[in-house]
Amino acid sequence: MIVAVAAVLMSGHHQDTPRPYWDGAAKAATWIQAQLVKGSSDDVSLYSGLSGVLVFTSEMVGAQQSLPRLRQVDGLARNVIALSSKTQDSGLYTGLCGSAFALQCAGLATGKEEYRQAAIDCLDRVVAKAKTVGKGVQWNDSNDIISGSAGIGCTLVWASSALDNPTYLDTAKKVGDRLIELAQIAPGGLKWAVGQASGDTGEMPNFSHGTAGIAYFLAQLGAATGDSKYVAAAEQGAGHLIELSQENGLVYHDDSKGKDLFYLGWCHGPVGTARLFAVLQRVTHKEMYGAWIARASEAVKKSGIPETRTPGFWNNFGLCCGDAGVEKFYLDLAKSGAGPQDATFARRLADFLLSRGRPEGDGLKWVFAENRVQPDDQKAQTGLMEGAAGIGLALLWMDGYDQKRPSLAQFPDSPWHG
Repeated sequence: MIVAVAAVLMSGHHQDTPRPYWDGAAKAATWIQAQLVKGSSDDVSLYSGLSGVLVFTSEMVGAQQSLPRLRQVDGLARNVIALSSKTQDSGLYTGLCGSAFALQCAGLATGKEEYRQAAIDCLDRVVAKAKTVGKGVQWNDSNDIISGSAGIGCTLVWASSALDNPTYLDTAKKVGDRLIELAQIAPGGLKWAVGQASGDTGEMPNFSHGTAGIAYFLAQLGAATGDSKYVAAAEQGAGHLIELSQENGLVYHDDSKGKDLFYLGWCHGPVGTARLFAVLQRVTHKEMYGAWIARASEAVKKSGIPETRTPGFWNNFGLCCGDAGVEKFYLDLAKSGAGPQDATFARRLADFLLSRGRPEGDGLKWVFAENRVQPDDQKAQTGLMEGAAGIGLALLWMDGYDQKRPSLAQFPDSPWHG
């Protein structure tokens, strides 16, 4: 039975001390709700759809339980269940795995077992859709975290514990076996192409689409199963990234036209890639991985962001490519004991996010460009990775740090919790 953490966490926020990050998150939630009332959407994905909004709204309930927000969680969860029943995509940020994660968050926020069961139903469908290929299984032509095997595998490892079903590890191991089979010998170790199964040999080395994300899954799988072959493959992936990295720890965007382009965020920058080094440091106890994180962290601080925008950090404020994702990284470092300067930098980013919010009605929205190559295509979105739900979540995390409140949403692809 799920325990409703909302009932035991902080029940209100009416204090004499100002809570700007909570207020910003609440205004983001108000704006999102207004957009949802205006029109329905069939996008159920974690990345840009209702599953991402459900995660944010569940975190709001985890921070402050109220009847209106509980009703919002219920409404969103019912819509996610209905839409996910028609979803064929299995991916973490694009399909059923993301919906399963969001529904588990709803279960934790409300205490309702039906949402946990709905999450299990989503994942049982994912397992049933696995295709036996080579030495393991896959779902599509993608190896990556966003829509492919690595993200699905991360979700299965997460679910084996979060949903108390160790049989999900059996499928996760088959995912790992297939990814090891697809690995290519590369300078420093191993690499994985973007869409290897479909013949795409291009490499984006960092987290969301590349070697860092795939090696991260293998490291998490090794930690969960105790099988050293997965950790060994992950270390070879890390070795390749170290070979590619600059002295400051940054790794270029891609191996075709992007060798002089360095992103700073979650998708193609150190914020995401550091996840691999963090889990390897924990599993292997090797100091070299912590040193890589420290180098890359310092490089981001010295880049001039958030006030100065770089070619790989354009006018984007979201969790995927922008300030919200970077803020979360430094909060994670601060919570892990890396140093108070990390919390200070996270707060600077959170303050920047607040300064870029635009009032609309009683709410707050953020207008920015999702894609670097289309900097003038700016709009306000509701979703998690490129919209108000993700920015609101980042503000909630900052407020939670100040209030010493643990986070409800423990993402399947993150080594940091709390």
